[in-house]
Amino acid sequence: MPAGCVRSLRPIFVIALCAAVALAWGCGGGGSAGGARILGGGSTGPSTGLGPPADPMLYVLMTPDNPTGTPAPESISAARIDAAGALVPLPSPIATHGTGDQNRSHSGFAVSADRRFLFVGHNLSDAVEAFASRTDGTLVAVSPTAGVLGASYIGVHPTRPVIYVTRYKASPPTSMVDVMMYSQSGALAPLQALSVAESVRGIALDPTGRYLAMAHMFGAGTGVAIYLLDPSGTPAPGALQSVPLSGGRPAAVTYDRTGTRLYVRDLDRGIYAFSVGAQGTITALNNGTPYPVGGFPSDFVAHPTIDMLYVLTAFTSEIKPFRIEPSGTLSAEPPVALNDNCQHMAIARTGRALFLTSRAQSRVHAFTIQATGTLTPVVGSPFSFTNPAGGTGAIVVSE
Repeated sequence: MPAGCVRSLRPIFVIALCAAVALAWGCGGGGSAGGARILGGGSTGPSTGLGPPADPMLYVLMTPDNPTGTPAPESISAARIDAAGALVPLPSPIATHGTGDQNRSHSGFAVSADRRFLFVGHNLSDAVEAFASRTDGTLVAVSPTAGVLGASYIGVHPTRPVIYVTRYKASPPTSMVDVMMYSQSGALAPLQALSVAESVRGIALDPTGRYLAMAHMFGAGTGVAIYLLDPSGTPAPGALQSVPLSGGRPAAVTYDRTGTRLYVRDLDRGIYAFSVGAQGTITALNNGTPYPVGGFPSDFVAHPTIDMLYVLTAFTSEIKPFRIEPSGTLSAEPPVALNDNCQHMAIARTGRALFLTSRAQSRVHAFTIQATGTLTPVVGSPFSFTNPAGGTGAIVVSE
């Protein structure tokens, strides 16, 4: 087919795909069928009361810490977040249908932009599982699970019912991102299998939903790549831009609150800073030199309303705050000691609180965030969770 014909077909494909997304979202029904298994309260019954939780909620993926490396079932612990930022755990753990292992798996965990659904990427059992929220914070399992080889980190589109799931397998190296649509009931359907550079890890979308960024840890594509998204949320084939970052292990990416800066967390070298242009391409800041962090930066989050970036170090058990300057460069502020073995964290969408999970014990640390970005421990923190699945792992806030 002539090249011009190929180009002329793409707008038709985009329109058709947008229509398919809209149809699935608008005509999917109000929830799962009656008799669905209701999770988080230990009961079974009709899936009534579906919708965003009435209270802010915290969900923790409990992943077994198994020295033998044998996959074991993962589960979810849930807690309400009160006005002071304190956690009130729900009485029963939430069962999942997937397996993981803290020592060798990379399970994804994300909440939809409208707070109606929770998604879990079960890395060892090669599946993505969806849960529908009830207004009381409990969950309804949406079946069946969607098979995704090495399902790992999950990105959520800010306005479309679309998620992006990276495939992570140590051997052979993976080079794929699965783009999936979710219906009004939460059922997942594939949209696209996007071929990318090998060893893809963390993934992030800009606040407008126009660009998709991802980190690649090893191989020829080590660095960060940017993909352009069409109006349906589908990535264009081929990266808009690839920026090599040598000498380290790029693990994750995040945009700031404005979408005009992008930060890359490297396990060995620290934090790279980039400005984001009007067409989505990025330009290195600080002469391309990463900001040193030390202590193995295991997670980071950008504040949604003020210019702050918080980095968690697993080996030194600290939160290292960075102020984002008007140019996008970073200024380090005094670290906050945790005196624990924390590896994951999440921030409330309002920016009022920050939460971190411990691998030493099943507990969560909670901090309120002042208007200046300063962190203050919540009274009663850390908060204990009882869950037979094992240690606390990935964490999300539904607010």
